[in-house]
Amino acid sequence: MGILKSIQGMFDWAAGVRNFNDVRFIDWKMPPAKLLSGDSVSGFDAVLHPLALEMELEKFGFPCRVGEPQAGPSSTLYEVKPTGITSIKVLDKILPDVGLRLGLFGIQSKGALPGKQAIGVEIERGSTPTIQLAAMASSMEDHAIPVPIGIQPNGKALSIDLAKAPHLLVAGSTGTGKSVFINSLISSSLLLRDPDQVQFVLIDPKMVEFNRYAGIPHLLMNVITEVDSAVYALSVMERFMDDRFEEISKVGCSNIDEYNSYLSRGNSSEPFLNRVVIIIDEFADLIMQNKNVEQPVVRIAQKARAAGVHLVIGTQRPVVKVVTGLIKANVPARVSFRVPSSIDSRVVLDEKGAEHLGGPGDLLVKGPGIFKATRAQAPYVGNDLVERLVAHWRPQDALLNRYN
Repeated sequence: MGILKSIQGMFDWAAGVRNFNDVRFIDWKMPPAKLLSGDSVSGFDAVLHPLALEMELEKFGFPCRVGEPQAGPSSTLYEVKPTGITSIKVLDKILPDVGLRLGLFGIQSKGALPGKQAIGVEIERGSTPTIQLAAMASSMEDHAIPVPIGIQPNGKALSIDLAKAPHLLVAGSTGTGKSVFINSLISSSLLLRDPDQVQFVLIDPKMVEFNRYAGIPHLLMNVITEVDSAVYALSVMERFMDDRFEEISKVGCSNIDEYNSYLSRGNSSEPFLNRVVIIIDEFADLIMQNKNVEQPVVRIAQKARAAGVHLVIGTQRPVVKVVTGLIKANVPARVSFRVPSSIDSRVVLDEKGAEHLGGPGDLLVKGPGIFKATRAQAPYVGNDLVERLVAHWRPQDALLNRYN
């Protein structure tokens, strides 16, 4: 397995490849835990006392009992159990008036709660506390490719393993937290995984997000900022994927996990294959400038999971011309921050709701194991943390150059 450091002028696949066989004995130094700032999440206060909500609902003709709330960073979820024969439609109709009387920032029905004779009523929090990545770290330790989703309305941390996802679509309007989320995904691997485990291909046509990661050993290629270079890099990754399949099949295995397990039993002196994550920020800009982008993206999404290659596609414009049916069919994990309309929400999540999300970091996630869109407040990763992580890893990139 090699590390491609440049695609400029690379007409032959082997050109510029650095052979990991010579550097397998590098003792990577992982970042210290103290690098993270912030505490784990211990709990949030409810927006409103359950009795106050119960009394107000009864005033508007909806007799009920309100159970203990589940308080999260952006909202509080209440279990409302009707005591009469009033329908859910009545509740939907009176909630705006209830919110006005109680001076709430927002209140909405979440419908019948699965497995319970109760209706979920969600009340928005006026201000959202900042969630630090430290609050998520313990929930991601066993993930091959950690992705911190955020803190749910019940106060519990939610994360996914991209290796199981296996591809992710991230959408959101400007200022809603999409770029911060992608930086938190990269930072999580820099914090918890060494380059023998996870590497990245970063494609950034707007040239504003990924240049800060230049010079770290987790990069399989230099950061790509030009459209033509992006198309070529994706074609290179197709070949990379095919070469891996050939290598895996030679020993009678069908995927990266079987192959690495085969190696762990002492059957070969070849190095383990790591996971590779291709992140495309502002995919809409890329595909609008060059339609040839879609073909390699779709092919990688269709086949690359078994080779340990994964996609993260970010876009501010989740329209059908950008997020095509082929892409959606092969990218099952979706994260949406606030989008302009319910149509945009349906493009990303196949259901409405993302148009009603709140401020930065407020998201809905859906994917394997998360069948109904789930709300969470994403962790905030600032420039200072990214700079500390890059400063830790960048000097170690010289270890690779020493042997190549």
